[in-house]
Amino acid sequence: MIIGLEGMRFHALIGIHSEEKVLGNEIEVSIYITIDTPGASEDLSVKTLNYEILYETIKEIFNEKISMLETACSKILIAVSRLNKDVKKIRVRVAKLHPPLQGRVERVFVEDEWMR
Repeated sequence: MIIGLEGMRFHALIGIHSEEKVLGNEIEVSIYITIDTPGASEDLSVKTLNYEILYETIKEIFNEKISMLETACSKILIAVSRLNKDVKKIRVRVAKLHPPLQGRVERVFVEDEWMR
């Protein structure tokens, strides 16, 4: 079973430029988690992830001082992998919306995955 949270938005002081560390950036996170669910007739409430805890776990990462999207992506993978032993795979995308570049760019992103 795949559990996904798409389009989570956070304001974070993430970036390598000094103005990004003061003004911050709009960050968008999407995550897809594969959970081992062997029996369809089982009560899945004990085998799934609480969406609120998942969201809060990711939100806390963006309260830290982080310079790169790659670092945020790695921290999310590690934190989420520890939430439930039945998590088998995680794919996460961390995007900076309207990055400070010389042209019009909607987003830049990094994406990574983890497997148990």
